[in-house]
Amino acid sequence: MGRFPVARNTGRGRGRSSSNRRSNNENNKREYKFYPLGIGNNKATFDQVKDKIENDIQQTFGKGSRKIVESLRNMKEYDWKVGVPTLKVSVNTDDAEKNRLNRQYELDYTEESREYKKKIEQYKADMEKAYAKIWDKYTSEPMKSRIMNLVDFESAIRDKPIVLLTCIREITLMPKKSRYHYDSMTEAMLSYLLCKQKEHEGLRDYYSRWKQ
Repeated sequence: MGRFPVARNTGRGRGRSSSNRRSNNENNKREYKFYPLGIGNNKATFDQVKDKIENDIQQTFGKGSRKIVESLRNMKEYDWKVGVPTLKVSVNTDDAEKNRLNRQYELDYTEESREYKKKIEQYKADMEKAYAKIWDKYTSEPMKSRIMNLVDFESAIRDKPIVLLTCIREITLMPKKSRYHYDSMTEAMLSYLLCKQKEHEGLRDYYSRWKQ
């Protein structure tokens, strides 16, 4: 009985490996661009595209990327009131020493104010770069058309990435305004009821799509 080798069932491992490969291929084929509701096949969700943008900016914007990513992640501008330079005043009782310290404090304040202004200017420039990246690389043509048709596009949206993302999020969730209100409700309800996990789709990706 012991002379014959026992065959092992390795089919399960191969099947899991094949399933993982198919899942990875689907993730690679997924299009990371913003589309209006009801348009686009195998598209990533709003949150998935937004995560992709944040990672892209972290890798390409250099040391100033942290504040940009933080602003986009929280969907609000960085609070520059934090860390505003302040001018110190000496309380030394010796006049000569007091004058010396105050002169040094003034020099320090001038330098800190200069660096502070440079950081704000860099932040504004990087936010405009972030807008360009979102618009050129991650926004589909149908979405661009919707955004550009908004009456306040030039005055309130252009070069403002957080406002742009806010508008995109609304358009990814709601149909065109020209459609009837009850059509919008019906489409949203159908999207919710018919949302099912696709074959080889990861649970996290499915949950993100269902939540949207």
